[in-house]
Amino acid sequence: MNSNSYLDSREIDKRIDELTEERLCFLRDKINGRNKTLRRRAWEETEEYSELTALVNLREEMNEPYWKDGITFIPEGIFEDYAREYAVDIGVIEDDVKWPACHINWSCAADDLKSDFHHVIYQNTVYLYRL
Repeated sequence: MNSNSYLDSREIDKRIDELTEERLCFLRDKINGRNKTLRRRAWEETEEYSELTALVNLREEMNEPYWKDGITFIPEGIFEDYAREYAVDIGVIEDDVKWPACHINWSCAADDLKSDFHHVIYQNTVYLYRL
C-alpha cells in the first residue's frame, strides 16, 4: 500500500483476507519437501507476511466499532491536498475558482482541520482519520 494514497478500512479488510488466503496456500504447499515448521519460517520471511502482520496490527490498534462501516486514512504528507478537496466538496469554494482560493493559506487551513482528526502510524507514515 502506497504511503501517498488514502487507505480505507474496508479495503484493508479485503487485503487481510487475500493475504490470509496466500498464507494458507503457502503453508499447505510442499516446498522442496520441507516440513511444516520450515514452511512457516519461510512464510515469515516474505513481504506478504510483513504486510499481513502490519495490517492486522493496525486493525487491532484501531479497535473502532466504525471499522466495518469504513474509515478513511489520509497520509499526513498529502493532508493539505485533502483540505483543498474537502473545501470544494462541502461547497466552501468552487473547484474552478482562482480567486480568492489562490490567496488561501492551505497549509494553515489544513493544520486547523487536523484538530478534527485522530492519527495513527502505519508503516512509518502518519495517517489522519475522522470518526
